[in-house]
Formats: sequence, structure tokens, C-alpha cells
Amino acid sequence: MLLYTGKCRVSQQFVHYQLVSRLFKRWLSSQLLLHQFDSINADILCCYIFLHSAPYEPPKSILSGFCRVLCLLRDYDWINEPLIINFNHELTKEQIFEMQTQFKTDRSNLPALCLMPSVAFHENNKPNIPILKRVIQLAKEALVFLETNNSDSIKFLFRPSTNSYDVIIMLDPLQCPRAYQAVDHVSTEVTYTTRKKSTDNDDHQSKSNNKLLSIVDYDPAQLFVNELRTSYNDQAEFFHDEFGGVMVCVLWKPSKNTTNGHNNNVDYVKIIDQWKLLGTGIIKEIRTFPERWC
Repeated sequence: MLLYTGKCRVSQQFVHYQLVSRLFKRWLSSQLLLHQFDSINADILCCYIFLHSAPYEPPKSILSGFCRVLCLLRDYDWINEPLIINFNHELTKEQIFEMQTQFKTDRSNLPALCLMPSVAFHENNKPNIPILKRVIQLAKEALVFLETNNSDSIKFLFRPSTNSYDVIIMLDPLQCPRAYQAVDHVSTEVTYTTRKKSTDNDDHQSKSNNKLLSIVDYDPAQLFVNELRTSYNDQAEFFHDEFGGVMVCVLWKPSKNTTNGHNNNVDYVKIIDQWKLLGTGIIKEIRTFPERWC
């Protein structure tokens, strides 16, 4: 609750905060990493660039704020320093020094992305070290693109690379109600399901009187992804863009008991067959890359 209050104050103080936060989270989601990074962490990072913008002025536009967040990810020493967000200047120098000392003492027990807001200690294990490294690398590449490319469009930054995934599950766009939110969505495509209005006297009404009603608050694709994450969390990590994504990328989780990192006793083909059964009517096709499994 205290953290929410702090974010509200930042939103009232800086008009571009919410827009920068939304753009940053949209970028994370387009790179299939928002779930693994956590939306709250994204909000706190955006708060930091507005509250601690020195020696520069706070961002005056959405793009400059977005670039500041990427620079923060790229340049900050996440291993040796905590990110302390001083809401309303509540922390004194002595308190900040004490927090830094505590961080160095307990570093091994703290998350890779250690955020310390003054309003409340933010205890969150997301993201893990591989995900944080991936986000930092993507931030570096995005900044290089922005610095060297003169194009007016930044859509390139919102197109993920899928070269490193073990399995890619392609979803039926008709079962993805939010497919219209995709960066490269074609407006003429039908991407959401509809159903006919049912009444007691349908048989006595003409077909011309039947109306189509959109299905509200029902997302088969997201429900399918949530079920995969719940049921197969021990075997794989699932990556999905909740803002219009029509694919689910999968990485097999490494095994600590084998030298090659993969559990040879796991029948990956059988697991994929179970996914096909679970996603009946939602899955369009499944692309596998067995050469990456060993």
C-alpha cells in the first residue's frame, strides 16, 4: 500500500511518468520478459529516473524517459550497489548509508535486482540472474539502435528474437482477444471471437435479428499460458507477450544432476504431446528445435 502511494505521488508530480512506465513495460512484454521481470519492478525503475535524474532534468518526453530507463539498466552496478529510491526525500544520509551497509552484508540472500524504496522494503525475487542479464543486453542493443538509426519508427525495438528458444508454440489468432495490440498487427485481420446472442424464442426470430456479442473478460491464450506455467514450472520456462502475442516461447529448465544441463530422463516429446492436448483449439502449431536440447 505504501509503495502504491509513493507511485501515485510520482505520477502526480511528473506528467510523463505513467506513459514512460507503460512504454517500458510494453517493451519488456514485447521481448517476452514482463512476467519474469515483474511489473512492479518496472514501475519502481521508472520512478527512480524521475526522482533521481541529477545531474539532468527529469525526462520531459516519453522517449527520453524510456531511454533513461534503458541507460539505467545498462550502466548501473546491480551486483555491488542497491538501487535506493528516496520517495519524498524521506531518507537521511545516515539511513541511506545504513541501507548500503545492510546490502553488502546480506548480498548473497538478496535478489539480483535489489530495489530499496524508502516507503517500504520491496521483497521480490524477480528477475533471476539470467533474466536480468538478458534484459541488460537487450537494453544495450536498444540504445545502440536508437543512437545510430535515424528512422522515425522504433517498432524494431518491439520485435523479439526467437533464435535461442527450444520450443515455440504458435497460437491461433482467433483465440487471442488481445492480438490487435501487437506491434505488427494487420487491422483487417479478425483476431477475436464472437458468439450469437441467445434468447428463449430464437426459433421464432429471423436470423437477421440475431446480434453478435463480444466475449468480455475471457482470454483463452492467457489462460493457456497460465496453466502451462502452473503445471510445468519444474520442466520449462514459458515466455509470452501478453499484449497481443500469438506465440509462447519455451526454454527447458536445466538439470543440476547432469553434466550437459539437461535431464536425459525427461521425455520432452511426451511433454509436448501433453501441451498439444491441453491447448486443443488454441494451438495452431508447435515448432521444436531438438538440436538445442543437448
